[in-house]
Amino acid sequence: MKEILVLYRSGGTPYGASHVSGADGNPEPSDDEIRLPAAFGRRLASSALKLAEG
Repeated sequence: MKEILVLYRSGGTPYGASHVSGADGNPEPSDDEIRLPAAFGRRLASSALKLAEG
C-alpha cells in the first residue's frame, strides 16, 4: 500500500488523490489515479482504528 502512495506518476496532490479531465471525459484516469483513492482510504481507516483503540 505504501508504495502506491509514494511512487505514483499521476493522480496525486498534497491534498489527496485527483484527476482532471476535459468536458468530454478525456483523458481517462490512469491506473495510478484509480488505485490511489483506495490506498488513501485504507491508510485513513487503519489510522482511525489505531486511534479508536487508544
